[in-house]
Amino acid sequence: MSEAKLIGSSLKLAYDHLQVAKKIGPSDRMAPISMFYAAENLLMAVFESVIGLVAYATTYRYASSTGKLSKPPSDEEAHDYFDTLVEILNICTTHFRVNVTQEEPEAGSIAPIR
Repeated sequence: MSEAKLIGSSLKLAYDHLQVAKKIGPSDRMAPISMFYAAENLLMAVFESVIGLVAYATTYRYASSTGKLSKPPSDEEAHDYFDTLVEILNICTTHFRVNVTQEEPEAGSIAPIR
């Protein structure tokens, strides 16, 4: 699946889940499930470039029934993931004005990223 289709599909799923939550009412006891899936799909759309880490981390924590683990990312892939995550962290810390070197940091801004 192309990156554009993956992002589009993830955003469509997020929209659909939010429509369900809206229809049943956000305070309905089932609404948080739809909202969780909406959030998950939004994150997948935004962080598509590192989604491969999710699959590896999941299979690393839960080995197969034969005890085999997934093959880790190549050195090049691992460095690409790391660089991308640092870039995402820098964007977020800059936007929210957070000094992550502090013991108990607090955001200087809570405005959503647009």
